[in-house]
Amino acid sequence: MSPRARQFLALAILALVFGVTAARSGSTLLARNAPEPFPATLAVAVAAAPNIYANEPEVRVQQVIASMNAMWQQAFLTIDDEYELPRIEPRTTRADSDCGKGTDGWAGLYCPGEERIVIDVGDHLVRRAAVGDAQSDDLLGYVLAHEVGHHVQAERGLSGFRNQDDVVKAELHAQCLAGVWGRAAGKAVPPVETYVADADHGDVATQRHWLETGHASGKPAACNAIWTG
Repeated sequence: MSPRARQFLALAILALVFGVTAARSGSTLLARNAPEPFPATLAVAVAAAPNIYANEPEVRVQQVIASMNAMWQQAFLTIDDEYELPRIEPRTTRADSDCGKGTDGWAGLYCPGEERIVIDVGDHLVRRAAVGDAQSDDLLGYVLAHEVGHHVQAERGLSGFRNQDDVVKAELHAQCLAGVWGRAAGKAVPPVETYVADADHGDVATQRHWLETGHASGKPAACNAIWTG
């Protein structure tokens, strides 16, 4: 991916967890603000989203993200903030739009300029064939929660990066917010073999630490420390 495309995607490339290698480039991203921290008292709750669309993965993606959006809308309302819904684009083929165009090796990505979450449904189907409906659906949930976490960052004022360290912090913060969702949704922490180390997301132990931090607390404020560390 070109440096220009990398800057456009900003928060974007999630190969995250779950057996996919992240797209990479050597570019350095430019600058700015950490998101507004969440108050320590804020807790989240999420409505159940039973997997009644196992054979319709594009619909399942929309269903799970709708549940996550409702969780974050309520959380933002509690702190007198406004949460705008992201655009959702499940895809089974390579992107032909600017959001993810020409990018391979991702499970999901977020493009802040478009407030768009793009999910690789084909990757989910491969994973489902390997591990079955239940585990693949849980892992899909964590991928979606991570990308929604990037949207939450943007809604709370994250507007760019100063250096590669900021990129990693943004990914680990999104990982932590995914753990918060996992706790609220009653999902187990994914097994260690489902994480993939790379330059943007950090090593496996650190990824797992931050997901477990969010999962153990169930509160978004548990993730604030990544920006001050």
